[in-house]
Amino acid sequence: MPLVKLITPGSEVERMTTVAMLQAHGIVCHGHGDAFNLLYPGAQLGSRNAQTILVEEAQLELARQILAAPPQWEEPPDED
Repeated sequence: MPLVKLITPGSEVERMTTVAMLQAHGIVCHGHGDAFNLLYPGAQLGSRNAQTILVEEAQLELARQILAAPPQWEEPPDED
């Protein structure tokens, strides 16, 4: 299955959070540029060290929906 670009996160935290959300929903994803960013950390300089999250083409629309949806929090049970 070919991989297609989903997003280019603005930070390492955003990349890790996005990958975790996608994997939690069973979306296969890969980070392009992860290794380069570890070698040369710091500000993202365009395509030089920008990381891109790739997903399988068949899961692209579902991945977009997951990222667009507001988080759903479960209320903790009352401790009466």
